[in-house]
Amino acid sequence: MLIEIHSDIFRENQINFHSGLNVILGDEQASNSIGKSNLLLIIDFIFGGTTYIKHSIDVIENIGNHSFYFTFKFDKQYRFARSTENPEIVYECDSNYSINEDKIMNIEEFTEFLQTKYQLDYTDITFRKLISVYIRVWGKDNYDEKKPLKTYKNDSKEKLAINNLIRLFDKYTELKSINEQINTNHEANKTINAMYRTNYAHRITKTEYNSKIKNIEDLNKKIKDIKENVLKYIINIDELINKENIELKSKKNILLTEKDKYENHLLRINKNLEYKVNINSKHLEKLQEIFPNINIKELDKIETFHQGIKTILSKEIKKSKKDLEEKILKIQIETNKIDKKISSLLNIDNQPNLIVNELLEYSAEIKELEKDTTIYEDKNEKIDNLKVLKEKLKEKLTVILNEIKELINNEILKINKKIDNTNNSPTFDIENNKYKLYKPNDTGTGTSKFNLIIFDLAILKLTKLPLLVHDSILFKDIGNARIESLIDYYNKYEKQIFIAIDEHNKYTKVIKILEENKVIKLDKNNTLYNKIWSNKVNE
Repeated sequence: MLIEIHSDIFRENQINFHSGLNVILGDEQASNSIGKSNLLLIIDFIFGGTTYIKHSIDVIENIGNHSFYFTFKFDKQYRFARSTENPEIVYECDSNYSINEDKIMNIEEFTEFLQTKYQLDYTDITFRKLISVYIRVWGKDNYDEKKPLKTYKNDSKEKLAINNLIRLFDKYTELKSINEQINTNHEANKTINAMYRTNYAHRITKTEYNSKIKNIEDLNKKIKDIKENVLKYIINIDELINKENIELKSKKNILLTEKDKYENHLLRINKNLEYKVNINSKHLEKLQEIFPNINIKELDKIETFHQGIKTILSKEIKKSKKDLEEKILKIQIETNKIDKKISSLLNIDNQPNLIVNELLEYSAEIKELEKDTTIYEDKNEKIDNLKVLKEKLKEKLTVILNEIKELINNEILKINKKIDNTNNSPTFDIENNKYKLYKPNDTGTGTSKFNLIIFDLAILKLTKLPLLVHDSILFKDIGNARIESLIDYYNKYEKQIFIAIDEHNKYTKVIKILEENKVIKLDKNNTLYNKIWSNKVNE
């Protein structure tokens, strides 16, 4: 637990904390700008938060960058320092708060340390995501009475908030396996789509799939016929259609397709080279007879330019022709090598080459067809798996959410009876990706804040959540009797609860509790910081 915070900017230099309720008292005028909320934001900062940096800009502007030195007590005492100048770094300190430059943690490592020491061994969630929701301070804007799982005002990620609640109740492991299977199928689906995009396989319809399956059956029948009849006493079919032969034949087919493309291109180039059109002076003279005002000299210049361009292009075309001829020759050499390789593998110099080639063609075609059909089957299997898994996840999630909802509402009812002495307690409703907190037949402002506080107290009791922080803004508009009951109930917890409250003398029934649990008392003259700037007049 947190046991102290020390800083040179504090008026009291050091603030000590204890287990259970820790109270920051304001004055009887409920004065603002005396440091109550800032101290709670500093506590949030000590636990790895960042709101203090963003919200308390006026502090840094008037005091400058500053550091906080603090101690946690677990199996032993651990001392650290964190500054506003470099908030991403946390330093380990000795017993005198001297910084050890060799022992530095980034903020993620530090919060992991806290998560370990608080024994929050939850699945796939950070320390900050676990606790941030329940540190409700002016500036964090996470005190929406109807949406108690919000981490900030415009937080609309209800699904994520619900998942974090499931983790806090240590029930996410039950969903993890299903989610991992869903992710595996999603990734497999992405891989298949990538195969389609790169033309490794062809995207086919159900009708095309059935047609390809029929083609495979027909080709297999032809191969069987050859095996049983034509080559029965001539050659070993298994040797003939082995993997290497099929791959060689497939490679040859690809090369021949590429060769056809190059030969077509070469044919177009040869036609371009044969096509010649020249405009001589006689043509230009006849043109002048039709258009007497035409400038023959300018046209002659243009024609000369065109001839120059034509000469340059002709060189480029001839170069392309040479390149294509070289490529075609290279492919021819390669296909000849493949033919020799197949021939040597099969030793078919005296065998019926026509039948052998036909057999290899069938085998290569089957292989290509099977590639498309296998990927089609795989993709449909993944789609079916996803449907089943998502339905399974939905069913499991419903069971878990109902369990959590029942636990929370039962605990809220117990707390409400003790504090408010009524059965009309707040209700937490959660289903699929939606949730809300409400109280039937009572929608007043004070009641809404009261509901939020009771919700937090229920979560603190039911889970391993290590702390709770409630700013004075939550207590406004709540009747004195209710607040007295709340203070009395806060005091029953051993986990650390930090609250800020004003005008404490009017809560006569719990003055003793507030005084005994006070960690600091602030007013206009005795502010948190050793410098006052709120009354400064702009010059």
